[in-house]
Amino acid sequence: MMRRDRRSRKEEADGVRASLAPGSLNGAITIVAILLFVALASAAMSDAVQHYFGSGAHTDQALAVALLLNIALILVGWGHNRHLLREVGVRTAAEERAHQLAAKDPLTGFLNRRSLAEAGAMMFTNVAGRPKAMALLLLDLDHFKMVNDLHGHATGDALLKEVAREIAEAMPPAAIAARLGGDEFACAFPFDRTHPALVEGVADTIVTRLARPFHADGLHL
Repeated sequence: MMRRDRRSRKEEADGVRASLAPGSLNGAITIVAILLFVALASAAMSDAVQHYFGSGAHTDQALAVALLLNIALILVGWGHNRHLLREVGVRTAAEERAHQLAAKDPLTGFLNRRSLAEAGAMMFTNVAGRPKAMALLLLDLDHFKMVNDLHGHATGDALLKEVAREIAEAMPPAAIAARLGGDEFACAFPFDRTHPALVEGVADTIVTRLARPFHADGLHL
């Protein structure tokens, strides 16, 4: 579902951008105005040159007015295009931000539970049929509720950020990490079936890192 939502948002944004292209009505009008401006400007310039050199020809007033109107039309079209492009940029940035908030845990920056399911399924598909397997590690913090009760949720949040940083640093390059909720985390990564010790090594590294005292919110925990 998330993939389809992203695709539909991308198609909608592409459709809006396409509406700003020269093939759109606004772009077509601007191009026509520019072409007409070139034609009128050539004629007006020819009249002006003849008048300047005393050939007796006078500049056609209607031609001059039409030229000025075309200049105004070009400026209006250009300004409108710039305004629409700015709106598209703001909207695209807002949609990307909304997608990030929907896919990630805002506190730690890890994937959330739903995104982990999607990314994990993709990883599992990629290792299927290869001499690789996928490891999934589940972690939860002991006595985290006590930290919240004694020091407040702000300290608890600061601790979770530090825990997430330690987990991220312990992960192999191709790993994904997620916060499942509360003090629960998950990590997944591919490994060579002939070297299963890598999984145990990563798990031991995480346990060692998380067993050390933490400095969070000005406190040693």
